[in-house]
Amino acid sequence: MEELKKIADILKKEDNFLIISHSDPDGDAIGSMFALGYILKELGKNFFIFNPSGVPDNFSWLKPPKEVLTNIVAKEFNYVIFLDCSDITRVNGIDKVLDKEAFIINIDHHIDNSLFGKINWVDKSMSSVGEMVAYIAEELNVPIKGNLAESLFLAMVSDTGSFSYSNTTPSVLRIAAKILENGLDIGNFTAKYSRQWSIQKAHLHGFALINSKTELNGKVGIIKVSKEMIEKTGATINDCNGIVNYMRLIKGVVVAVSLREEEKDVVKFSLRSWGEVDVQKIAASLGGGGHPNASGGKIKASIDDAERLILNAIKESLKV
Repeated sequence: MEELKKIADILKKEDNFLIISHSDPDGDAIGSMFALGYILKELGKNFFIFNPSGVPDNFSWLKPPKEVLTNIVAKEFNYVIFLDCSDITRVNGIDKVLDKEAFIINIDHHIDNSLFGKINWVDKSMSSVGEMVAYIAEELNVPIKGNLAESLFLAMVSDTGSFSYSNTTPSVLRIAAKILENGLDIGNFTAKYSRQWSIQKAHLHGFALINSKTELNGKVGIIKVSKEMIEKTGATINDCNGIVNYMRLIKGVVVAVSLREEEKDVVKFSLRSWGEVDVQKIAASLGGGGHPNASGGKIKASIDDAERLILNAIKESLKV
């Protein structure tokens, strides 16, 4: 891995880093940001962590190596490291943060990455960016233990479905085993990771499930969340995360779809599959992207019109 060695060499020899992940960060984004921060801290480096959305409440239990900044004045950083970003535009307001001549290091595993960095370590075979950061730690001889290990474990668990998806490789399991050997209490971790629901979130999921349905002869499962549902239950937009996975559990469904109304005529969609269908291609046809089994994007349309557009794209893909 030539790019890995280049990045490790820069982290070892240089200083003054800015770590960034995409807006509305998931477990891989938060875990890999924190893990890289702990690596830089171990190396005695100066660094900042920035995410315009901050840290979601469901990850507030994870200890950061440094405060996560949601606002930062544009200045010159020697190196800016993007984690888990398929494109620079996935970070809201990034144009106000970066100097035009910033040296960008792009570390990602999305198949549709736009290769926007001066160094691009993009490897779709990786389970998660957390796995990639673990290899950086190993390259720099930084022990994978303590808070660093817990951050990496969160990143890998999040993107592998707790080591149940097809991207769970022997390599990522070896890293997980090393983390456990180094003292991570998996029972305590799982309790913190899983026990994050509010009663409002439970009510929201219940309403959405009541109105879920299948289409295309049972091959497509659809679940929708309107702004009205969110307001009625007192839930938040973040409480919609993961709701698509219910539909993946229905017998016969090969493509699971969730639709979330963000504002008038703006709908966020998520697509999931178990491997039978490449949903990244479907998402890309609608202006989105992601992974073969987990993708998404946004559609400027009403939630019903967005559903029709997605169904047409899936129908074309499935040839039904």
